[in-house]
Amino acid sequence: MTTQQKQTPTSWVRPGPLLLVAFLAYPLAEIATFILVGSEIGVLATLGLILLSAVLGIAIIRRQGFATLTRARQNMDRGVAPVAEAFEGLCLALAGVLLVLPGFLTDVAGALLLVPPLRRFLYARMPGGRPGTRTPPRADPSVHGPGQGKVIDVDYVEVTDETPPPPPGRGWGPKR
Repeated sequence: MTTQQKQTPTSWVRPGPLLLVAFLAYPLAEIATFILVGSEIGVLATLGLILLSAVLGIAIIRRQGFATLTRARQNMDRGVAPVAEAFEGLCLALAGVLLVLPGFLTDVAGALLLVPPLRRFLYARMPGGRPGTRTPPRADPSVHGPGQGKVIDVDYVEVTDETPPPPPGRGWGPKR
């Protein structure tokens, strides 16, 4: 095969046309869903469901977000990189955005991202999605309390416009 006859992968698709179709199809699908649900349960009930999903979603995200943050801190204290927790945090943030956006399709997608087993499934399918990466342990701030640790004794000169320079032989350097 010559250099002019390079093969391109058949599974690769240009994202531009797909994004255009998605940006056109999404609002049309949401509008159609609003019309269908509104015709079944009424306009006020439809609007109430949209508001209720946003409020409940935010409450659930807040609770799960704090739990994820706690697990991440515990992993960091043990010296394990909190990669899975960072992925869960990203999923929760995306779920929050989807739940706050008005629409039933976004609410369904956001609600699915709130399900912990689904997030673990998605994480396991990611390239390199394996927990247990080691990092150096964090320093414990209680170890170096007052009167503990290495003391560094220094001399300093506060420099202002009126302060004369130090005499030669004095200033930075070891004490004599």
